[in-house]
Amino acid sequence: MNQQLLDQLIRLLESSSLSEIEHQCEGERIRLVKGSRAEALPSAAGRPAATAAAPEISNAQAAAHAISSSLVGLFYAASAPGEAPFVQVGDEVREGQPLGIIEAMKMLNLIEADRDGRIVRICVEDGIAVEAGTVLFEIAPLGESDV
Repeated sequence: MNQQLLDQLIRLLESSSLSEIEHQCEGERIRLVKGSRAEALPSAAGRPAATAAAPEISNAQAAAHAISSSLVGLFYAASAPGEAPFVQVGDEVREGQPLGIIEAMKMLNLIEADRDGRIVRICVEDGIAVEAGTVLFEIAPLGESDV
């Protein structure tokens, strides 16, 4: 694990209004959550190491597919302020269906489902700045009973 990257992500989380940061690169995943129930224990190097029991996840979440941002920009869950969000957790979506918008350089870029499924997690809040590679949604495949 890249300790320098981890330190940068921790500083970013502590100095921002974000409640969660997730970074995924080359099969390695780091997820930091403010105010989580994880306890800090001193590590061999004298730095605190966050430890927590693995969260319980449903079968749908275990098989979920992540939809990530391909752009740096602001994420919007709805087409306009005050409008209903494109999707909510539990919604069934079809390939090509709009899920959200990334505003980048004054251009609105539609984020669409790349497969059929059910939204099991919305990973970012409306109006939050995202980086390329930030996971936005997790979609579980539709079960036989969902078809």
